Amino acid sequence: MRKRLIATLPLLAVALLIRHVEAAEQAPSGASLYRHECVPCHAPGATATLMLAKRLGEKKALLTERDDLDPYYIRMVVRTGINSMMPLSRVEVTDNQLDAITRFLTH
Repeated sequence: MRKRLIATLPLLAVALLIRHVEAAEQAPSGASLYRHECVPCHAPGATATLMLAKRLGEKKALLTERDDLDPYYIRMVVRTGINSMMPLSRVEVTDNQLDAITRFLTH
């Protein structure tokens, strides 16, 4: 019985690895997550963009056009909120999704 169990462990490991790779391939891109989760407020002319333009100026209003965003700052703002932006929970945007959005905005 023990030998049979030990013999099946490599097969189980391969199956889990395949499942993990398939899930990663199906994961939405940072750009598509940004469009779904962020653009409703951060599109040109949208509320958050107008607020950022008032606070930081027109050149820093659109997040996708900025080259000075810090990944840690993005995560902090998303998780804790800032001014009129409510925090987003890990149920609303998972850590992996937030990482993808952050990579999209900073690369």
